[in-house]
Amino acid sequence: MKKYRLKPEAVQFFDKKYSRDVKSLHYWEDLKISLNALEECEKIYLTYGIKNNESMTDVCGWGNDKQKSEFCFTINVLDTSYSDYKILSNELIMRDLMNKVQATINNFVHDKLKG
Repeated sequence: MKKYRLKPEAVQFFDKKYSRDVKSLHYWEDLKISLNALEECEKIYLTYGIKNNESMTDVCGWGNDKQKSEFCFTINVLDTSYSDYKILSNELIMRDLMNKVQATINNFVHDKLKG
């Protein structure tokens, strides 16, 4: 099933709570949001949070006792066979992915917080 999100240029015209949503076309149609404001997500896409159940998602938190922020993301890969899953979930492949993502996160957070 295809997934959609707001186009970057459309985000400013809608409630910011929709800026991170990646949902079915039906979801957006129920909100009366035009297909012209949407872009189809790639087969592999990132969502903010970890879904606990259909109505609850953990997204982030800050711990005063540890002076630490946590942000949760989920990598979604559509139309994946079990054999593809087994390849992608290999520990060494995941480590390689984590190293690449880590470098990007380090640069992004450093840039945002250095001001």
